[in-house]
Amino acid sequence: MFCENCGNQISAGAKFCAKCGTPTIISPENPNTQLYSQNHNVDNNSMPAVQNDIPEYGYQQPIGNSYDVTGNGYNDSSQPGKKRKKKSKKKASKRIASFIAILVAVAFIFSGVYIFVIKEDDWYYKSKSIYYNVKDGEAEKFSETEYFENGLLLSDTTDGEKGDEYSYDKHGRISSMKSEEDGGEYSLEFEYSKDGKNYVASDSAELDSGIVEFEVTYDSNYNIISVTSVQEIDGEKTESKIECEYKNGREISRISYIDGEKRSEEYKEYYSNGKLKTETVKSDHDNYIYEYDKDGNKISETRYNDNGVEYKTESTYEKGRLIGEVYKIDGEKNSETKLDKKDDVYKFECYNSSDELNGYQYMYYEGKNLVKIESYDEDKNMTYVTEYEFDKHSNVTSQKTYSYDENGEKILDRQTEYEYSRKSFRQFFKEIKLFF
Repeated sequence: MFCENCGNQISAGAKFCAKCGTPTIISPENPNTQLYSQNHNVDNNSMPAVQNDIPEYGYQQPIGNSYDVTGNGYNDSSQPGKKRKKKSKKKASKRIASFIAILVAVAFIFSGVYIFVIKEDDWYYKSKSIYYNVKDGEAEKFSETEYFENGLLLSDTTDGEKGDEYSYDKHGRISSMKSEEDGGEYSLEFEYSKDGKNYVASDSAELDSGIVEFEVTYDSNYNIISVTSVQEIDGEKTESKIECEYKNGREISRISYIDGEKRSEEYKEYYSNGKLKTETVKSDHDNYIYEYDKDGNKISETRYNDNGVEYKTESTYEKGRLIGEVYKIDGEKNSETKLDKKDDVYKFECYNSSDELNGYQYMYYEGKNLVKIESYDEDKNMTYVTEYEFDKHSNVTSQKTYSYDENGEKILDRQTEYEYSRKSFRQFFKEIKLFF
């Protein structure tokens, strides 16, 4: 054995070099272990405290779960010891706590969405409309229309004659259509392909009297942008087309054509909260402009007839309830309804163009629902009444209007009924732009 400092030979068991005095330490359990001298470049300050079970006559190479000689932490090659298990358990606890925190945050977010965004009645849609013809106070079902949850038509029947029937795929696109034409029934099936930008499908059917062709186009967001139908019956060809335009996922225009000639136009504007702001409807005869406030109340309705005469009704609301109306013809006031008092019943006084009192009107509410409107002449004789019925979600299910004859008998004039269904989860969150 030789001294690492001066190279002098040292006798076995010597603790010091006889020439330079450098101490030597040898592990008794392994005489061949590397010697450590004071001249080794070891940072003793960075080393962990010596365990009590280390022999006082020297530093022993750590084993098991001990630190290495450089003080850099646990030996990666060692077997898991008691300290490793504690650290693993601590990490697992942190993971569980983080997972629980995430679940709580998600629950909080959805609670907020439900409270501030989702209203209970928003889950429902008008699935069926039933209109009645009324003659001499007797109501007879005239037409019945069924709707898909996004407002698209499912089927319609008018005066006992069955019209079109539609089915839709999971994206809300028309997948099939059944219809009757001149007593013959035909069916169309649609499979969509993407032309690089839009989804397009078409089909045709042969009838005894001719042929029917149908084409539907949807944009990448599955909004219908055009529908074209061509019928050639008994040698007479007719082409009908509807074109739609969208902005931020909402329809802003709908134009219909027959044989290339524009027949009707509809334009819509929206508030930032998604509520309808204005709606313009142009047809062959009359043009209408509807305006709404941010709560969805109609504040004005303007109609222009063929001669360009303007008829306008302006409405005023307070907390969602009507409190006054002014009716104008070509800008001149023709009549006005003023709120006289409001308790549980809203009482109005009606005036003509000369500001003469010519009638009264009473509006009855149950909560936020208007359940009845009564109208009286200037002598306080009831002239007509409209009654509304609602379900527990504030959806109107029935509307009936009665008039009174000279003997004061109540006679049914108009009747409409509605049915509602609950929207699918996917459709609802698609409408509020969440996830979809």
